[in-house]
Amino acid sequence: MTIYEPGTVVDVPFPFIEKERSKTRPALVLSAPTFQNACSACVLAMITSAERSAWPNDVTLADWHGAGLRKPSLVRWRIFTLDDAFIHGARGALSPVDWSRVRSAFEGIFPSTRSAH
Repeated sequence: MTIYEPGTVVDVPFPFIEKERSKTRPALVLSAPTFQNACSACVLAMITSAERSAWPNDVTLADWHGAGLRKPSLVRWRIFTLDDAFIHGARGALSPVDWSRVRSAFEGIFPSTRSAH
């Protein structure tokens, strides 16, 4: 079992179930190593080129090439948990600037519970 640091870009099969045909797609690791170790799973966010659509809070990656991506991409807030057996390996990692922007967008969608009362 490989444990990935948050901000790592990994390859996952799409669709996420065992089928004869699937494509490898990038995804962003969000979960902490302690979660991954305890659950043998990883919480991920979708990475897409999204050439024809936009969602609120999409995060365009400035250093997409440095993250191991083949073309300009963004993080889209389609979040999912995937058993680590389905993760094919790491491509790279987000730059500190891109990771900071992703974390800020995440906090805008999921505010701290301390301020929710």
